[in-house]
Amino acid sequence: MKNQLIIQKLMDLNITFGSVESFTGGQFASTVVNYPGVSKVYKGSIVSYSNDVKHRVLKIKESDLKKYGAVSSTVALEMARNGKKLLDVDFCVAFTGNAGPTATNYDVGEVFIALIYGEDEILEHFKIKGDRNKVRSEAVTRAFQILERVLENYN
Repeated sequence: MKNQLIIQKLMDLNITFGSVESFTGGQFASTVVNYPGVSKVYKGSIVSYSNDVKHRVLKIKESDLKKYGAVSSTVALEMARNGKKLLDVDFCVAFTGNAGPTATNYDVGEVFIALIYGEDEILEHFKIKGDRNKVRSEAVTRAFQILERVLENYN
């Protein structure tokens, strides 16, 4: 299903959604807002590139940032949970990862995407190969694939 069809289904079902992005820098939000009428259901995005913003704005525990690191399943899930509350949406997708060009504490291409909806939580971990732009754009594609799978079975 193409992104437009996924967004249309969200609109048809009147499912509000938002995003919390780190290394993607708003690329998911930018993709979403290309579609006319999406403002009916898309409430916005929080771009939390730095750990300071993750902590101050998203209320990610400093202890989790230190213990697990920003690129972790724990932080991805917290970003999505807290983003869902802050944005007051039905679905919230969150992205954290390392797009490179250099490895820090995390391998280049290491990505976590979390989706929170209702009481359900999905977390997926990817190792995406490619340059910085490829890693970021592929992460956005993967998020749409996760949304598509959820919407196929959503009532």
